[in-house]
Amino acid sequence: MVVWFGNKIHESSHRMAGSVGSTVMLERWFLSHPRSVNESYLEHQGRAIKFSLSLLGAGLACFVHALVPALFERTASRAIEKLHGEVVTHRKHHEAQPRMVAPATTLSRSDA
Repeated sequence: MVVWFGNKIHESSHRMAGSVGSTVMLERWFLSHPRSVNESYLEHQGRAIKFSLSLLGAGLACFVHALVPALFERTASRAIEKLHGEVVTHRKHHEAQPRMVAPATTLSRSDA
């Protein structure tokens, strides 16, 4: 089995039992959505982690603001506005770009 992660190809030299099912699961759970936004798995993972950390910080600021309204008055809303801008900009940039992420491919025994 050959699978694209980022810019590298990872090849499995052995056949797994149910490799067709495994390939379908790998495609659906890990590769389909990143490919739909023109990113590799690792690129998408990095962006998602960055976003989640920003949102966790904004959530913490909201929590503190709920207890002491004078603190973090605009912190969460600024973080959300910034993230929204990044999503919209990223989406427009990638919609204008040709697809560059190669699809997952399975080789038969005769190809290996």
